[in-house]
This record gives sequence, C-alpha cells and structure tokens, in this order.
Amino acid sequence: WQRSNLSASYTRSESSGGGTASSSIVDNVTLDFTHHLSQKLSVRVLGKWLKSKEISEVAGTSKRKMEQHRVSTSVTQRITRQLSVMGQFLYFNQDRNQATLSTSQSIGDVYVGFVSLRYTFDPIAF
Repeated sequence: WQRSNLSASYTRSESSGGGTASSSIVDNVTLDFTHHLSQKLSVRVLGKWLKSKEISEVAGTSKRKMEQHRVSTSVTQRITRQLSVMGQFLYFNQDRNQATLSTSQSIGDVYVGFVSLRYTFDPIAF
C-alpha cells in the first residue's frame, strides 16, 4: 500500500496545415500528487500548464497565442467500500491574444469549489 504517488509529464506537439501556411505548437506540463493520510482519507493536488501557439498566414501574418494555468486540490473521505465524500477546489486562468487584431482576451481568474457524494460500482466478476 503506497502512501504517496507523484507523476509528472511534459508533452510537446507540433503540426502544420497541409497545403496552407499554418503551424501550431502545444506545450503541456502536468504534475499530479496524491497522498493517503489513512486508508480512508486522501489528498490530491493536480497542476496543469498549457501553452498553445498558432501561426497562420492568411492575407498577412497572423499569430495567435493561448496560455492556461490550472491548479486543483481535492480531499476524499471513504465512508464505505463504494461510498465516498469528495471536496474539490479549482483555480483556472486563461489568456489569449492575436497579433493582427492587437487584442487580448482573458477569462481572468476562475475559482470553483464543490462537495460531492460518490458511489462506485464494483466490477462484475466472471
């Protein structure tokens, strides 16, 4: 039985449009840490960073850039084998801008929190 689990990942994807003058680059970093305080109580912290850059040339040079930041934390208390209570808090921020329009769109800071009751079905054994 593990008390803690940490996973980290970095993904970079690049693509270009077939027959068009466009390309995109996406960087994605994820950190996930889970710690079991007891057999029935666990805490999880999840962080994500996403950066997307798209360059396309349609009637001039057009560049679009987007950046997202996301952090969530949750606490899960198992009541029975199938039933658990989970509280979660999420922070999210996203910025977008486009060079040709000289505009920047930001959804600002978003905070979300909730408490849920979860029931897990056991798999059917054959």
